[in-house]
Amino acid sequence: MTDKKSKLQNEVDRLWQDCATLLMATAGGASGPEASLAPFWRSAPHIYIYVSELAAHTRNLLQFGHAGVMLLAPDSERSNAFARRRLSFRANAAGVARDEPIWQQALDGLETRFGSTVNLIRPLRDFHLVRLTPVDGTYVRGFAQAYPVSGPELRVQTRPRTESAP
Repeated sequence: MTDKKSKLQNEVDRLWQDCATLLMATAGGASGPEASLAPFWRSAPHIYIYVSELAAHTRNLLQFGHAGVMLLAPDSERSNAFARRRLSFRANAAGVARDEPIWQQALDGLETRFGSTVNLIRPLRDFHLVRLTPVDGTYVRGFAQAYPVSGPELRVQTRPRTESAP
């Protein structure tokens, strides 16, 4: 990996570590788009969220199987909101059955990260574990510094975007 690519990838990796929640955009039939937030646990290349079917985003994820996802650096990191560091990407979404081995591992990971609340909601049947698998996106590190990321591991490309993404 080149020095520039390594530095960019380290920044993306640090953003994963610094963020405890992700922002999601989902869409459902006539209900239109939904914006939401969810705590997550990551076991690369997958991201796991444990969400209630009472929320529209859960129904959208399970029915339509995709989402837009964003990790956002803290407001305090930059004095200019336009230059805020962020990673946004498209992801495929799939429900994980409670009898799959990863279900227990992901819930344990969420509990380690977020404490006893996970233990309280773990047995609730309206909650679903959803696996998000990244497809592609963009890492923005500041003005005119938007780098494409690709694949499930969201590997950073060293050439910044010079035009809008498709």
